[in-house]
Amino acid sequence: MSPELALKPALTEARVSENGYSNETYARFVFWINQTGNSQKRVAGMIGRSAAAINQYIHKKYEGNIPEFEKDIESLLRREEDVEFPFKNPTFRLTSISQRIWTVLQSCDQDRDMGVITGPAGCGKSETLREYKRQVRSSIFITGDVVSRSASSSLGLLGRKLSIGNRGSNSNFLQRITEVLKDSGRLIIVDEAHFFDWGAFEVFRKLHDCAGIGVVFCGQERIYEEMRGGRRSFLWDQIFSRVGVRCHLSTIEKKDIKILTDTICPNLDKPCLEYLLAKATGKGRFRVMMKTLQRAVRIADSEKVPVTLDILKEANSLLLL
Repeated sequence: MSPELALKPALTEARVSENGYSNETYARFVFWINQTGNSQKRVAGMIGRSAAAINQYIHKKYEGNIPEFEKDIESLLRREEDVEFPFKNPTFRLTSISQRIWTVLQSCDQDRDMGVITGPAGCGKSETLREYKRQVRSSIFITGDVVSRSASSSLGLLGRKLSIGNRGSNSNFLQRITEVLKDSGRLIIVDEAHFFDWGAFEVFRKLHDCAGIGVVFCGQERIYEEMRGGRRSFLWDQIFSRVGVRCHLSTIEKKDIKILTDTICPNLDKPCLEYLLAKATGKGRFRVMMKTLQRAVRIADSEKVPVTLDILKEANSLLLL
């Protein structure tokens, strides 16, 4: 990315700045350029403007019709922004668990290493991975599921992310993907990795080796256990030996409860926080805790009263129907 594009503007409360720029449009535009790595010349071609005009706009020196210019930019952003990972996620909060996940992602990203993140469902793994992808748009985010298990499935997922069609054998397909990713410095993030079989993991391992990029697997605890000592652990030796950083999530800290609950209902009293802590450390973790609180807030709003311990218990009973 060229130095003139390395801009990270802060959003302000006012929608339009003194020089006539839309603060939100400007911030989204520069954010999109930074995260995609597009050159000013390429962006100019995409919206039918000159590269000089793009440069002037980025540096807030454009003297033409700014509202008309921003209409073209808005049209571009509607086409090109990744709607799955929007410009900002106001509900995300950096908890102690998120900080540990973030450290693994950054380490593997910077060092082109291979990492494994494991933990129970509902503890915030996916939300943190998605936030990292939102902020580091060059990373490649892939999610496994019950129908995406094999080497062919993982190649297909990668091909679609990279706009590479599947022509020929899997070997040729892997080679084309490797050529695109080679020395790109990109990070592959594999969420719900426990759905993938050994063959799919081998695809990612091959890309790690041959393209020189980082890979992070995230999922339930059985991923690492199978690598380390499953019945077919000999198949996993090549992968296990490359894992340079591992994070197992198990402990939920009390301070995290307040960080998360404040996004929905600030200033809960101590009995409420202790009750929600018990929910967060039980089955379902943060996910169940947040659902309980969201229902409690709706009950409290309908009755025009603050959230209390009794209302939380009532909301929890609705989850158990």
